[in-house]
Amino acid sequence: MEWLTSHWIMILAALGAINLAAQAVARLTPSDSDDTWLLKVKTFLEKLGSLALSPAPAKEAAVAIQTDKAAVDEHLAAAEKK
Repeated sequence: MEWLTSHWIMILAALGAINLAAQAVARLTPSDSDDTWLLKVKTFLEKLGSLALSPAPAKEAAVAIQTDKAAVDEHLAAAEKK
C-alpha cells in the first residue's frame, strides 16, 4: 500500500497516457460506442486525479512550515537574549 501511495502521481500519469492513446485510436474508428466508453473512463480518471491532487496535503504542509518557523523564531530570540 505504501508503494501505491508514494507512486500515485506516476500511476495516474500512466493511466492518462494510456487513455490518451485509446482516445486517439477511438477517434479513427467510425463507431460511437468506443467514444462513449472512453468518455466514461476519462471522467473516472479526472475524478481520481482530483482526489490525488487535492489541496489538503499542501495545506497541512503549510501549517507544518508555519509551526516550524515559529519554533525557529522562538529559538533564535532565546539565543539572542543569551
